[in-house]
Amino acid sequence: GFLIPFISGSLVQAYGWRFGMLGPGAIALVTSALCFLLMRDAPEGSDCEERSSGTVQMRDSALEQQIGIREGLLARPEQWALGIAYLLNYVCRQGLAVWGIFYLLAAANSSGQALSVAGAAALFSGFELGGFLGNLTAGSLSDLFLRRMKSGQSEPGQRVKVVTAYFCGSLFLFPMLAWCPSRLPWLQYLLMAGLGHFLCGSQLLLPLIAAEVAPKNLLASSTGLIGLVGYFGAVFAGLPLSFIVQSRGWPCYFTVLTSAAACGALLSVPLQGVRGWDPLKQESQQSGE
Repeated sequence: GFLIPFISGSLVQAYGWRFGMLGPGAIALVTSALCFLLMRDAPEGSDCEERSSGTVQMRDSALEQQIGIREGLLARPEQWALGIAYLLNYVCRQGLAVWGIFYLLAAANSSGQALSVAGAAALFSGFELGGFLGNLTAGSLSDLFLRRMKSGQSEPGQRVKVVTAYFCGSLFLFPMLAWCPSRLPWLQYLLMAGLGHFLCGSQLLLPLIAAEVAPKNLLASSTGLIGLVGYFGAVFAGLPLSFIVQSRGWPCYFTVLTSAAACGALLSVPLQGVRGWDPLKQESQQSGE
C-alpha cells in the first residue's frame, strides 16, 4: 500500500491515467495468484485442525446456537451504531483516498507551486504509511487497555475508547490539512500520515468490536453487517463527494470530512459501555420478560 502511490504516480506521469490504474490492478492479480498457490487450509502434518475444532465445539453453547440473526444482530442497537460509525469512517477514509491527490494538485496550482502527479502521489504515500502504523498502534493500545481495565468494565468498551480517540485525532487533523500551505510539503506529508494513522486504526477495530459483542455463531454475520452499512460511506466518497467538490469547492469538502469525524467521535462515546454477548444473561432477561 505504501509503494502503490509511487508506482501509480510514475505510471501516470510516463504513460497516462489508464496505465496508472492498470499497474496496481496487475500487481493485485499477481499477488492473488501467488496467495492462491501458496496458502493451505490448515497446517499439514499436525493436529492443529483437530484441536481448533474441539475448542470451538466447547465454546459454542446450545444457547448461542439457538440465536438467530434478527435477535442476535438486527434487533441490537449497538450493532447498528457500530455500522454507522464504520460508515462515517469510510466517508473520511475513502473521501481522502479518492480525492487526496486531486486536492494536493489543486492546492499547489492555486498557490503557484509546481507539483507533478508523481510528486502528489509521493506526498499522498504518507497516508498509506500512517495507515500501516495506525493498525499497529490501534491493536497495541486496545490490548494495553484490556490489560489495565478495572473490574466491571467491558472488553469491547476498551477498544471503543481507542476508536473514539482516533476519530478525535482525525477531527483535529482535517482542518489542519485544509489550512496547510502547499509551500510546506513536509507538513502535508505528516498530516497525511497522521490521518492515515487514525482512520485506518479505527477501521481495523470496528469490525473486531462488532464480532466481540455478537453471539459466537454470528461472528461472520456481524462483521458482514457493519461492512454492508460501512460501504455506503465508500459510495458517498464517489459521486456525491465529487458533486460537493465541483459545486462547493474544497472548503466544503473538508467540512464534510471533518463533520463525519466529529459524528463518529460522538457516536462512539456511548458505545464505550457496550458489553460482549452473554448467553446466560440474555436467557435470564428473556425469561424475566
